Amino acid sequence: MTDQFFHVSNLLYTEGDMVQANWGRVILGAGPAHNHFYREYLFERIRSAEFPDQPSRMSSAFGFVSHTVADWFSQLHEGTPNIIFEVEPVGPHGLFDMGWIDVLGLYRTFKGVEDCARRYWKGETRQPPHVEILCPEGLRIIKRITPIEENMAAPQEP
Repeated sequence: MTDQFFHVSNLLYTEGDMVQANWGRVILGAGPAHNHFYREYLFERIRSAEFPDQPSRMSSAFGFVSHTVADWFSQLHEGTPNIIFEVEPVGPHGLFDMGWIDVLGLYRTFKGVEDCARRYWKGETRQPPHVEILCPEGLRIIKRITPIEENMAAPQEP
């Protein structure tokens, strides 16, 4: 599909830094109190039972296959300073369309949401595709794409 990948973060990485898996720690650290706990439980249950060779979302670093998708994802979290980086996977990885996660809430049956998870793990794409990369061994920062202005963080004098 592509050899260029992007990562979105509110952390200021530098060239050569490693992006490690963090989503699983966030989800499991909060447990059922996290608003995505049960969604991730469903995806992990389907993955481990039917797609055990696919990387777990709970132990992977996430990226995107295009700058456009990274920018789209960044806009979902408006108000949070998001920085886009070009990255490379450090080891084996999988490509999945997170659009299946986005439409999960449209289904009202267990069969429907399970089908969404299966389609995600099968690698099916939706239109427009919002393909993410899952890499258990992490992602290496190649370069920062989002410019950072020196005076953005400094308080202005009166």
